[in-house]
Amino acid sequence: MFSYLGDGIEHLYKILWLLIALQLIMSGGIGFLFRLIAKPLQIGFNNRKIREMDLQLSDLQLLRLYHGINVSTIEDAELVALAISRNKLRPQKVWLMLFCPIIGKTKHGKFELFLMGFIFTYCMFSACYIAKDVSKLRHNSALISDGSGSAFISEIYVRDIKKNKSFNRSDCKIISERSSSIIKTACKYLITDDPYLKKELSLAIEKNNNNLAITIFTSLFFLFMACLIAYSYLAYREINNTFYEFKKAECKHNKIKKYKDAFKNKIRN
Repeated sequence: MFSYLGDGIEHLYKILWLLIALQLIMSGGIGFLFRLIAKPLQIGFNNRKIREMDLQLSDLQLLRLYHGINVSTIEDAELVALAISRNKLRPQKVWLMLFCPIIGKTKHGKFELFLMGFIFTYCMFSACYIAKDVSKLRHNSALISDGSGSAFISEIYVRDIKKNKSFNRSDCKIISERSSSIIKTACKYLITDDPYLKKELSLAIEKNNNNLAITIFTSLFFLFMACLIAYSYLAYREINNTFYEFKKAECKHNKIKKYKDAFKNKIRN
């Protein structure tokens, strides 16, 4: 009959880890984990070309793990290093790209960030949902509920949540028969001399006090995750667009330089 704050929160965690796992799969992180497992077991490819390609992919994933640089080719990795050396990109923000999609493929990358946006929405919803539950709780009290309503019980009073009315020991002893069943039950715990009922109430209060701290931490954790994802998204948009333009400019510059060199060689010949 006692209701405890935080019941069901573990399901929110399970869903969050599932979403993070999906994000890892979509961003290629699972392949890196498999590679870490397979390497000590000496599981690899026999074909030389495939083995070389796998080593390149491994280098890119290590680069992503060490520096947060998430790119699809070695050439893009070199361009990112060049952009950082020219102060076009800030290394502190690049590290936030660890769990973001590949940069430099398209200018905006909105579609690839759909799951990231969904996780942000889920974390914000979870933080607000838990905070709403926290606001209902009173320290050093236990929540009891049935079909007729809910009430808080402490060692000195009972409070009817629906009517926002409190009852002390004296009130509980002369409570009306027309009172709701939940108030009658709550008052029974408050005025009883039964040591087992007193112990049950004491344990319920203790558990809710412990759950209060855990639930507040959980709400703050989800809020932190939401803020981190939001900041990472903004950083991704900035870095992706900046790198896309830098890459485009460098490719154009290299192309022009190539034509100039070819033209000079033609004149010399």
